[in-house]
Amino acid sequence: MGVLSAAVPAAYGFLAANQPSGRPLACGPIANVDAQCVLLVLAIGACLTGTANSVRELVQERVIYQRDRATGLSRSAYVLSKVTVLGVITAAQGLVLAVIGLAGRRLPTAGLVTQLSAVELVLVVVLLSITSMMLGLIISALVRTAEKTMPLLVVSTVAQVMFTGAIFPMFNDTGLAQLSWLAPSRWAVAAQAATIDLTRIGPPADAAHPNLSDPLWAHTATQWTLDVGVLVGLGVMGVAVVTGMLRRHEPQVMRRR
Repeated sequence: MGVLSAAVPAAYGFLAANQPSGRPLACGPIANVDAQCVLLVLAIGACLTGTANSVRELVQERVIYQRDRATGLSRSAYVLSKVTVLGVITAAQGLVLAVIGLAGRRLPTAGLVTQLSAVELVLVVVLLSITSMMLGLIISALVRTAEKTMPLLVVSTVAQVMFTGAIFPMFNDTGLAQLSWLAPSRWAVAAQAATIDLTRIGPPADAAHPNLSDPLWAHTATQWTLDVGVLVGLGVMGVAVVTGMLRRHEPQVMRRR
């Protein structure tokens, strides 16, 4: 997935589409249309690898969990063990994915909250991978057989891709915009867009209304912090959801413990 991200052509990287000398092109400013594509491919890779890591984890050992639960296993301890181990593995994969995908790209000199913009971009990919891993655990806790996980893996990944806001603008679409807030990819792409100031260097979100821009992409430290904060919050919420959903597969006598 990292190599696929690196294969996306981006002559200007994550910078404004200017001549090498830094002067605007003679025909006027040109939008950097490739930066958004790179962010989208990175998001796809993070969502797919993160979700795939955990989508079978709970359902394939449900019988073992029920047996151990009957002998005193703590539900929260079980969930946290999965989150910890899978989180480390997924974070490492997200790190490799981001480093390969961003290697050789032209990046802004500094980020919004760190000295290096690369740190912010890589961090967001890692967080998106981990949060998508939590989505995989939710799917694994929801289904009753492992065979049902693969279709839901595909559906969840496609949904996350559609809700990134990088394929088509949705910030001005009431209902759809609010629904997209539940997708980790929406906040991850927004945080990266804020870091590279995609609103300024990229094409207008709506050609019919060029002055409109996605508020989640605002090039400010406050907005970046909000985007990352919500992304982390969705991951934490996923822990609570998985813990609660495990009760569905326990005998009635154990659900109060």
